[in-house]
Amino acid sequence: MGLLTSSDLSLRQQYIPTAPGTGLEIKYGTIDAYQIVMQPRVNTSSFRNIDIISDKSGLIRRIKGTSRVGVTTELTFYYDEINREYDDGEFRVTTTEETQIYDNIFD
Repeated sequence: MGLLTSSDLSLRQQYIPTAPGTGLEIKYGTIDAYQIVMQPRVNTSSFRNIDIISDKSGLIRRIKGTSRVGVTTELTFYYDEINREYDDGEFRVTTTEETQIYDNIFD
């Protein structure tokens, strides 16, 4: 699924990923998704739980954390386009006197 990467080292060190009692696979709106609940390894962690919802392609849709005092912080992600092709004309390059331009760095 690729939900947690090496850049999430702190998260994996402080929390244990678990499946909720209802199961790992859920419906998030109309999307088939996975739900992972991160439980703290120690009682001094900032959040008492972190709820992560990812779609089946591995894109994170929502992260919701509940602090030790009951404050909820939530991030929701929306993806309009993924891997859209761009024409070269859509890119504008601004150069300075120090800029070096190479035709093909792989030749």
